[in-house]
Amino acid sequence: MDFGGFGLRFFTPTKDEKPEQENPTQTSGTVVYRTDTDVITSVKATAMSNIYPTNALKFVDKWYKEYCPSAHDTYARVSISTSTGKTKTMKFALRCGDSEYAYIKWHTPKEPCNVSITFTSSSGKLLFDGAGTKIINASVVDLKENTPPDPKPRDTNNSFKFKEPDISSSKDSASWSEHGAKWNGGYSKKYVWEWVSYSPKKYKKWTTINPITGKETKHKKEIKHKQLVMYCMLTGKWGWWTKNYNAYLSADINIIPNEHVPTAIGKKMKSGYGFNQIISSRLTGTFDNHMLTHPQSAISYFPEFYYKTYNRVLKFLGGGNFEFNPNKYSTFNSKSHFTPLWYPNGKYIVLSEIFDVWTPAGMLNKKIKDEIVIEGNVYEDWHIKPK
Repeated sequence: MDFGGFGLRFFTPTKDEKPEQENPTQTSGTVVYRTDTDVITSVKATAMSNIYPTNALKFVDKWYKEYCPSAHDTYARVSISTSTGKTKTMKFALRCGDSEYAYIKWHTPKEPCNVSITFTSSSGKLLFDGAGTKIINASVVDLKENTPPDPKPRDTNNSFKFKEPDISSSKDSASWSEHGAKWNGGYSKKYVWEWVSYSPKKYKKWTTINPITGKETKHKKEIKHKQLVMYCMLTGKWGWWTKNYNAYLSADINIIPNEHVPTAIGKKMKSGYGFNQIISSRLTGTFDNHMLTHPQSAISYFPEFYYKTYNRVLKFLGGGNFEFNPNKYSTFNSKSHFTPLWYPNGKYIVLSEIFDVWTPAGMLNKKIKDEIVIEGNVYEDWHIKPK
């Protein structure tokens, strides 16, 4: 497979130039996107021989009278289209063996469906893992929350053992490159004395008579003049350039007891109460905004479920910020998660993941964690008032 974020296979030509030929169509496996999300779909395009911006080399070191001929565009082009109607065309100038991403940024439908994305090269010099056409099948699905159950006072879990969440599997950076060619050279000129015509042309006319037959013959000869004539020669060669891009995803998470916890001190509270969460994420690096998408999705997991089974999909606030959605079990409709009453004293760590950050080199994600400290339980804040 050879689309952004998955394994890449490189084809390295053995010769500088290879004839263009008919190439097959290649279909990839299915990639998964979320509904109503900006995404980037990409494939690696590899040059099978040198691809120049123009055919200027054809005119090098040859003298042309008065003016050098104009070179025409010789870029290889990739046409990209989605079955949802989004289209894009990219131009490529690549050295033989070099690769570059062809990609399209598009928005997924609001309802789950299947979408195909087709990449077609205009030249046999530019192929996708040996194919002239590549089709990626995308499955667009809902980001579904598996909402934790409402904690009950009688819930118990005597076998619970705290487990530190693993955040080492994040892919929080990506790099990619653009390539091209720049003409290093210019024109050489020389001037040569030549007999040239007047404009309009001038002629010398005369008549001769045959002395024997008396027949008249009219003559006509063009009159020319000497003039310096310019000759032009294109000189130079193509130089190859590379521009590198990169993107880094970072994020901060802060969980704090919610406003209805009367005995909270800083990040310390009793079990049975709820806490709020705020995530702030950002992208840094060298890139143009049209090349990527900023963070769009986040999800949180909890220690009482060993960071699996149940989760909360966070609400996107814009600007890379996220928070809990209102909890349907909350009396105050708080944007909180409630700790179970049975949770033991000690660290309570929330694991969150930010994702749907798309680049030509695939999707970035960032796993982060924060903690509160549990000391005691909510029953300790209750008492019976005598009449």
